[in-house]
Amino acid sequence: MIYLLRNQPSDSIEFNVSNIPETREGYRFEVEGDLYNCHAVNSRNSEWTLAYGLHSSDENSTLFRLRGESIDYSTTATRPIAGSIANDGTMAAIVHDDSNTRAVGLTVVKDDEVTVDMQLESVIADILVRPDGEVVAIATRPPDECVYTFDTLSGKQRWKYTLPRETPHVLGYHGSDNLLILGRKPREEPYVALDTHGEVAWGCDRYHSQRPFRKRVREWLSQRSPIGDSRNIWEDTIHRIHKKSWYCQQITACIRAWAAVSRLHRV
Repeated sequence: MIYLLRNQPSDSIEFNVSNIPETREGYRFEVEGDLYNCHAVNSRNSEWTLAYGLHSSDENSTLFRLRGESIDYSTTATRPIAGSIANDGTMAAIVHDDSNTRAVGLTVVKDDEVTVDMQLESVIADILVRPDGEVVAIATRPPDECVYTFDTLSGKQRWKYTLPRETPHVLGYHGSDNLLILGRKPREEPYVALDTHGEVAWGCDRYHSQRPFRKRVREWLSQRSPIGDSRNIWEDTIHRIHKKSWYCQQITACIRAWAAVSRLHRV
C-alpha cells in the first residue's frame, strides 16, 4: 500500500508532439512596400498564421493574421512578445505596455474585433489559444507559477492551476477532450494534463511521487471505497494515522530521554 501511495502508476495519455506550439523567428514579408520582420506561429490546422513585429521595435508593431500568403486582418499592438492563433482565426498576444517597465497586457482578437485588452501582473512564460478559439491559456513564471485560462470573448478568468516551485510550460491541447498538457521544461515530456475545468486528468509518475501524502491517501481511498463512503473512510484513516503518529512521537521522546539519562549515569 505504501508503495502505491508513493508511486501511483500513470495511465497512458494521447500526446502528439506536433501539437506543441512553435514560434518561428525571422519571418519576413512585404506589405505595400514595407518589409516586416516578425515572429510567426501557425494554427493547429495550418490554415492561419499570426505574425507580429519584433518586441525590440521602438514603435507600435502590428499583429497580422494571414490566410495562406494573404493578409486577412491586421491591428496595431505595443511591443508584442508572444502570440497564438486558433483554428477559427482567433488570435491572442502578450504585449508590453511600456518599454521601460515589465508590465504586460493580453490582447485577444476574435471575429475581427478586439474582445480582450487587459493588463497582467505576472511575468509570462507561454500563451496558447485552444484550437476552438474559446479559451486562451497563459503560463507564468515564479514567484507566480501558475496557468490561467481566460474566456476569449469576455476576458473573464475560467480557472487557475498552480505548479509550485516550477515554471509551467504549455505543451498544447491534446486529444478529443482538449486536455491542456503542461511540462516542466519547453518541449519536454508531459508532466500533468488538465481538463477543461482545470482539474488534473492525468499525471506522470514524477507528478504522483511529488504530491502531498494526504492527497495521495485521499485519492487511494476514494478509488477503493463505495460511493458515498470515501469521506468517512478518509477522515477515520487520517485520524488513526495522526493518533498513531502522536503515540510514536511520545515513545520516541521517552526513548531519547532515557538514553540521555543513561549517558549521564555512565559519566
